[in-house]
Amino acid sequence: MLVLLLVALWAFILERQRIRRYALALVRADKIPESEVVVLNSALSRGMARGKALLSLDVRRWLRLGRYYRHVSEAAFAWHRWHAGDARAEENLRKIEEKAAQLREDLALDDDLEAG
Repeated sequence: MLVLLLVALWAFILERQRIRRYALALVRADKIPESEVVVLNSALSRGMARGKALLSLDVRRWLRLGRYYRHVSEAAFAWHRWHAGDARAEENLRKIEEKAAQLREDLALDDDLEAG
């Protein structure tokens, strides 16, 4: 049981590190604001953001946030594999990033609608 717990903890830490490095690379490329790194890097913050959408009965935003966070996580691992020398990961990364960018744009449009 202890071994399983340690493996799960290691996987959680590894995922967090990869997401943070990838998110910081997105900030350097001016694709996301630096404030978003805090949310992307924390499973609790991501869950709270989704919970807020659900509590406000915005199921569409809740679903989009879930997809967006999943795509960012997948992109972080593809980005890591690409930087580790896996040439096939670059094409996969590009596809995932396109999906994530579209979801992020949709979420920003939702924010604009809420503000206006």
